[in-house]
Amino acid sequence: MEFNSFEIMKNGNGNAYSIMDRVTKAIKKEGAKDVDIQKYRMEATCGDYQNLLTISMDWLEMYGYK
Repeated sequence: MEFNSFEIMKNGNGNAYSIMDRVTKAIKKEGAKDVDIQKYRMEATCGDYQNLLTISMDWLEMYGYK
């Protein structure tokens, strides 16, 4: 893995869609299936911005990013 989870989250802008796009690309690169991507996006958008950040970090860690 080229980046750790913090680097994935901070690279780019803080826009929610930008964060979801970077996380989606990262976990897909590590083998996430389409159903997993859909589940991530559903969980990430079921709350406020803090929820998005927490869920995104959880998913990155689940796919081996530390």
